[in-house]
Amino acid sequence: MIRAKSTLRVHVMEGPSEARVLDGDLSSYALARREARESQLRKEGFDSAAQTAAHALELAGDKLIGCRDDLEASAVMLAMDIAQELLRVELGKGNYDITKIVREVLASHSGSTGSTILHVNPEDAASLADVPFRSGTQIQADPSIRRGDVRLQTDQGMMVREMDECLKSIRNKLIEATS
Repeated sequence: MIRAKSTLRVHVMEGPSEARVLDGDLSSYALARREARESQLRKEGFDSAAQTAAHALELAGDKLIGCRDDLEASAVMLAMDIAQELLRVELGKGNYDITKIVREVLASHSGSTGSTILHVNPEDAASLADVPFRSGTQIQADPSIRRGDVRLQTDQGMMVREMDECLKSIRNKLIEATS
């Protein structure tokens, strides 16, 4: 049987856009093109992996910042709970300077003229009995006031300094500072 020789025909719709003369044969040209394409694909894969890793790292960083914020708030709350418990224990033992506390309260209201009445716990009033204060200052024992707390009554109004409120103020300032 005799086979007819087939003819391969190429139909070109448009003319070539570029022509080059290359060194070497067709197989070395094909190898060089395949290596260039593989190199390009490796670069694209590396770039894609780097972008994915960078995005994952950014998400992890955001989560870490959130955890840090939660940890800071928890640390503030724990520290303040400990401080409040220590304060209760020390107040119960009488380990505080009521004279200094009263002087600080009086100093914060130094603009008032006329009579000043300090309402304090009866035990604190006994401790303050021999302490000299400015004229017109009276110490009044009040069993409803906790040790270490002071209520200052002046012609301008009443100022209250309670240890628990001082701690709440400190807690709020610390929380605000960590936000």
